[in-house]
Amino acid sequence: MDATLETDKLKSLLAISWCMPPFLSPRSIQVSRLLTAIAAKGWQIAVLTQFHNNGSGKTLSQQVTAGNSEAYRTIRIPGPERHVIYRLWQQLLPSAFHIPDRHKGWILPAVQAGLEYIRHHPVRCLVSFAQPVSSHIVGLHLHRETGIPWIAHFSDPWVDSPYYKPANRRHDRAMRRMEQMIITEANGIIFSTQKTQQLVMRKYSPIYKIWSYVLPHGYDPEAFNIDPAPIKRPEQFDIVHTGRFYKTLRTPEKLLAALHFLKQSGHLPNDLHIHLAGEMPLRYKKMIRHYHLQDTVIYYGELEYHFSQQLAAMADLLLLVDTTGPAGRVFLPSKLIDYLPHQKPILGLTHPDSPGAELLYKLKCPVVPADDQFAIAAKLIKLREEWKQGKLKVTAAFKKHGRNYDIHRVSQRFEHIIYQVIEQHQLVPEAAHA
Repeated sequence: MDATLETDKLKSLLAISWCMPPFLSPRSIQVSRLLTAIAAKGWQIAVLTQFHNNGSGKTLSQQVTAGNSEAYRTIRIPGPERHVIYRLWQQLLPSAFHIPDRHKGWILPAVQAGLEYIRHHPVRCLVSFAQPVSSHIVGLHLHRETGIPWIAHFSDPWVDSPYYKPANRRHDRAMRRMEQMIITEANGIIFSTQKTQQLVMRKYSPIYKIWSYVLPHGYDPEAFNIDPAPIKRPEQFDIVHTGRFYKTLRTPEKLLAALHFLKQSGHLPNDLHIHLAGEMPLRYKKMIRHYHLQDTVIYYGELEYHFSQQLAAMADLLLLVDTTGPAGRVFLPSKLIDYLPHQKPILGLTHPDSPGAELLYKLKCPVVPADDQFAIAAKLIKLREEWKQGKLKVTAAFKKHGRNYDIHRVSQRFEHIIYQVIEQHQLVPEAAHA
């Protein structure tokens, strides 16, 4: 039986994602973008998500979320985090409240809301999106209760992630058991890169790899028809990085050290400006001042998503600063995909064997090891010289390979995965899968 030939009754999804607009995070943007593209193919979609009361004002603008409300139905579920007693217990017993993560409080109400929705609406497939992983636990319970086929969209690894820090051995065992339940009971598993797929699935029997898939992040070309930031001046060589930095793993430390080296040696051009849009730890803000780089490095903090893309649109060169060390070989940064529709050259500070580097090689964009400050310094000078000569441009390879990440192509692949999962669920007894 060819599942794609079935009637439109197949085209009904119940999605579970704690991260959804207007909450500002890369994951909420990715999930919303994918579901909007699938809805355009005729799918009826409802999304279970947390009720986000983001008092910080860090939300997605109407420019980004326009059209999403028509694309899918959003069911917002208030979590217990609003209650003082719950937050107090969370502080007293942090490890217990962080299984699988600190958002576990919304699991039960989300399951109840999901069952209520399923009672009144036909649902042919469930799809849950991590992070956080609690979304998968909601999907697991709904799958067990209803028997509806279920796809767990991991994107990045969980217990194999370099950011995974269990509180103790008991905590680690509980988390690993949960991952095993998800991998072995889901009808489909999705990762964003083949490296992540291999890293996670190597722990399990090869049989489970049959229903694991690789689906990259995607960009919406229509969403990037925006005007560049008005601060652009033609005599400036503007390099833009969007996204946050952390205390370890992904930091601007080597970039700042490279700029300091150029300044100390008298080779730092006055027309070179690096714009950083995204949160960073205080130590790196102090480093900018300590190195006297205030005239070169412009730090904006966390911007509303639309404004960060305006900065990217004005760039002469976009900058990817990836995770350092062995951890950098795992992730495909979503910001790299968001850079593609701007059609600007991209400098990747990343491990030469990383998923980001693999894509940049195809795009014919430069890659420098993220931990080599002298190589970074030399590459900045070389690229600035190419810019001065009018030679810093994207190639035909950039456009050719960049199109593979167009959300319309990615959503076609996602739709094919959904059909495959539904068909396999109909043909293979659940007992055989378990």
